[in-house]
Amino acid sequence: MDSRPVLVALLVVAPLVGALLCAVLRTRTLRSAVVLSTGFVLALAALLLVPLAPFKLSGGSLFGLDLHRLIQAGDFLLLLVILFYGLKHRHAAIIALGLFQVLMLLALEFFLIREPPAFQRITCDQLALLMVLIISIVGAIICYQAIPYMAEHERHYRPAHSQQPRFFFVMLIFLGAMNGLVLFSDLTFIYFFFEATTLCSFLLIGHDRTTVATRNALRALWMNSAGGAAFVLGVIAVYHATGTLELQRMLAAPGPAGPGIYLLGVALLCVASFVKSAQFPFQSWLLGAMVAPTPVSALLHSSTMVKVGVYMVLRPFLALFVFWQGRRWPSARATVKRCWPTPPSATWG
Repeated sequence: MDSRPVLVALLVVAPLVGALLCAVLRTRTLRSAVVLSTGFVLALAALLLVPLAPFKLSGGSLFGLDLHRLIQAGDFLLLLVILFYGLKHRHAAIIALGLFQVLMLLALEFFLIREPPAFQRITCDQLALLMVLIISIVGAIICYQAIPYMAEHERHYRPAHSQQPRFFFVMLIFLGAMNGLVLFSDLTFIYFFFEATTLCSFLLIGHDRTTVATRNALRALWMNSAGGAAFVLGVIAVYHATGTLELQRMLAAPGPAGPGIYLLGVALLCVASFVKSAQFPFQSWLLGAMVAPTPVSALLHSSTMVKVGVYMVLRPFLALFVFWQGRRWPSARATVKRCWPTPPSATWG
């Protein structure tokens, strides 16, 4: 039996199952056991993946259901939730960016993509594996430390009702979304996980629901929504230029649309990555995250979230580098292909 699909499914789906259990379990002991078990499964699955990389998998279905259609529905659901919070807080930027993304996603899914292209959607090369290890192991440790911390946190703030079920629900969803973001090579799937981390960041930063927490959470939401808008525009431009949704295939020469649209698309993906990793001039949303409980700050700042943003910068930047060098020195592209034969994802994507 091939264990690779099972391990990939565990890394993405196990946090979702754990999150749902945390949301319904009101007993602290049982909820802590679920968090500990989920963290253990994530760390073990990540370690078992080490000797199996690099590899590619189809990722076409889950329990007989078309994954592309599931992700498509998830995209629109996430955007509707973001629009809900924008309307709830009467935040014009969040509403405008949410509506813009809905329109762009409709254009992409129902007008540009006539039929989902067939390719292997899951890619685990050495870079993706490194990210999975960081997310799963460090993220699990942060969740472990959050169990006693959040108990003390609530004794200090004295909320009317415990917010821990909601807190651990979002924390675990966050870990699964970040694993999905680095393991999938389909740009529409990556966009879904990108938006999932955006919504999770908002919910975690605003966890205490104070005025300061809400203000900083809204800042994180509108800035990351701007990154999401850049991402979906970049996907449209890259697909128009290359005819592919596979991230690794962006190294191919641009098609009839010309290099201008190709470069614009890759540049927009880089901008989205800069927002997610809170690089200048988009750093203010991450600074505001300091108002959140310490485990949230650890998850966003030093351990996983920022590194995912850096990972996302590296992927399109390599495409830009190869394209630019190929334009200046035609032999550069041939050299790259000799060093990293197709598919390039087997080495560095």
